[in-house]
Amino acid sequence: MRTTGVNFHFTTTYYYDGLAYYGNEIFVRCAQDRKRHSECSSLRICVMKGTTNEDFVRSNFPSEYIVVVSEFAEEAVGLANNTCNVIARDASLLPRDSSTDIFGDRPFVLGNKTMTIEPLSIATRGDDEEFSYVIDMVINALFYGEEQGLSKNMSRCTNSTPLTGNVSDLNFMNAVFCVGNYRDLIPARLLDISAMNQINNGTTGMLYASPFGDLDRKFDLASIPSPDHVHQIKEQGYLNCGVVTPAGYSANNIDKLVGMSADYCRSLAAAIFQGDYEAVTLTSFENDRRSIAALTTSEIDVLSGARVEKRVGVHFSEPFYYGADNISFYSMATRDDDTLLSSLVNAVILATIYALEFGIVKERSEEMPQSSIFGDELGWALRDAVAYSGSWGELYVKNFGSTKYHSGRNALNVRGPRMHSFPVVDRDLL
Repeated sequence: MRTTGVNFHFTTTYYYDGLAYYGNEIFVRCAQDRKRHSECSSLRICVMKGTTNEDFVRSNFPSEYIVVVSEFAEEAVGLANNTCNVIARDASLLPRDSSTDIFGDRPFVLGNKTMTIEPLSIATRGDDEEFSYVIDMVINALFYGEEQGLSKNMSRCTNSTPLTGNVSDLNFMNAVFCVGNYRDLIPARLLDISAMNQINNGTTGMLYASPFGDLDRKFDLASIPSPDHVHQIKEQGYLNCGVVTPAGYSANNIDKLVGMSADYCRSLAAAIFQGDYEAVTLTSFENDRRSIAALTTSEIDVLSGARVEKRVGVHFSEPFYYGADNISFYSMATRDDDTLLSSLVNAVILATIYALEFGIVKERSEEMPQSSIFGDELGWALRDAVAYSGSWGELYVKNFGSTKYHSGRNALNVRGPRMHSFPVVDRDLL
């Protein structure tokens, strides 16, 4: 279903699904090729009302080729009684063959393409950061188990429940030892739907602009529960952005990762202050421990260049840079109770990756989508961010001095492996 909102926590994506077509072989090919003439003139596509699948089908076919239904069961009935000759549905929910009784012996087929990418995650209330963290850690443990070759092992499945109520006392590896790792839990037929559901070993790109959602949805900043740090930042007149820097550097040095981190601070300032990328104060921190402490005590509003490490109370955005090893992923960090600011920070980083994917450079920033989901006063946030920074590729070339960034994880993900665990502050807490 279409979902959007800023007062939610979304966990790490645990599965990539996508729209696929199922039905008469000829018309499945017609739908995949977006062909409506000749042998395809009788194409009729059944699709569920109010879903992103309906949005996609309507953007690719005139209404006379579309049959909208209100329940999933109606799609199968429509296919069986010839109301439509193709079903458009999430690939994971479609049969691999025509074995369903309702179809009898009719030779229906599943298309050989997924037409969209649908990242799936678990949503929790924005005021329940701890519960969201627990769920995220379970998903992280499942990925870690597959990476390390760990699986169900009842001899290591500890049958005990901590009575302290502290998250740090939970043994998240029980998810693996008592049930299984990621690959154990997901049926093979579902893993085969998209290579994105495979573990990334560092040889292919990880840069992927997750869908922004319904950016046209109206949203009132006043409806955000306290604390509303975006409003506080606007009132103080500048963004206080921490930057993790090596010893001897300052946040104003334009040098590789430090420079890229500082530029993301300026991009965020541009998004908040109507394009004013100079409305920012940069504060240098030589290590993650000191910088995270400054973030959690509100000494700074946001931290850039932080190495992603799962920890209670801190929200890490989508990484904007991947190190050569398996544990160094760099992003922007916010406090976990900053639901609006966390969403905006993530959107700014995704905007630069989106711009790279769609070939949008800073001189054409007006091609970026507008968004009312962050409130009318931030409606141009994505455009303003890209007007300063340009695409992710432009930021990389500016700071690393090379156009050869399409290597390893620092490349666009072209429907390749994207699953990976993130480091935890204390590995024993996995």
